[in-house]
Amino acid sequence: MHYAEDIAKYLKDPKFRDPGGYKDLLKNKDYIFTYPYTLDQELIVKVFACLNELRAMGIQVVVFIPPISDDFYDYFTKVKDFNKFFKNYLDLQDSLKARKFDFIPFTTPRRAGLSDNYMLDGIHPGEVFVGKLWYNYLRSKPLSGVLKKIDTCYLKNMIGAKRTIPLSLMIDTMVFKNHKRL
Repeated sequence: MHYAEDIAKYLKDPKFRDPGGYKDLLKNKDYIFTYPYTLDQELIVKVFACLNELRAMGIQVVVFIPPISDDFYDYFTKVKDFNKFFKNYLDLQDSLKARKFDFIPFTTPRRAGLSDNYMLDGIHPGEVFVGKLWYNYLRSKPLSGVLKKIDTCYLKNMIGAKRTIPLSLMIDTMVFKNHKRL
């Protein structure tokens, strides 16, 4: 749901769709799913070097491991080669932990007590889902630095507001103006 018309379709019939067609892209080994599925080890080294530099500059770092839809997750777990790649990708969380970086771990909507309606498409979470993940992270540990300044009550209220729909916290865009429920 990267486009206004996709969001408008959702508002008329609120159910999960995958306009990106990520299952087909994986099946066809296309776009971001080109074969062979490997992690670029050089890039991983560079990412950790950058994270270390940020930390050395006194910048508080929290790495967000983005969720994917249960629909896509259930599909790709049947694709042996990709499933192996994804396990290696998730192992990066162990590397973050070993290097003492804070991170919001990988999940799916179902694991978070939600449905795929909280996903924009197969691989992009909506604002409410991301807000909920951040809220849970912020509530799970003592906060320091800039994170102490985040108003978790405000975030919780935004997530639970009547005007909030699964995809968005904000309803003041052109797409939402004619939505009857609001």
